[in-house]
Amino acid sequence: FKTEGERDAHGSHGHIELAWSHATGPWWNRTLGVRHDFGGGLQRDWLGVGVHGHAPYKFDVEAAAFVGASGRAMLEGHAGYDVLLTNRLVLRPQAGLTVHARDDIRMGIGRGVSELESGLRLRYEIRREFAPYIGWRYQRAFGRTADLRAAHGEAASGHEWVAGLRFWF
Repeated sequence: FKTEGERDAHGSHGHIELAWSHATGPWWNRTLGVRHDFGGGLQRDWLGVGVHGHAPYKFDVEAAAFVGASGRAMLEGHAGYDVLLTNRLVLRPQAGLTVHARDDIRMGIGRGVSELESGLRLRYEIRREFAPYIGWRYQRAFGRTADLRAAHGEAASGHEWVAGLRFWF
């Protein structure tokens, strides 16, 4: 189970994922699941398949392909690296890229490389399974997605402070 969301002047939006994961080796897992996107009164449901694991030099890598209704398709990729400042304090630089196969005007998404996201998160691991974090995130829209945002009076890029809770069991 994984979720991410945000609330801003334009309302709230985000996604919820429920996936099954199975190890394919000592460092990699394959995943299969469903995803629900919401925002601006609109919703989209997806089926997804992907991989998650540790690339050489302990980079945490995640890539997924999603298929939705009406021929929608999306690829997402994320990479990050944990820098241990102390045994409990961890700084995590990360970056992500999203690519869409077709325009979704209602959701404000254009075909092609639609968004790049990067940032830093600083977490304190009370236990490895439970860690609050604060951070900074930069987002940049490209191509048709940037054009659609400009048409709605939104900026093509921006940055924001984030806070959250990372937990697993």
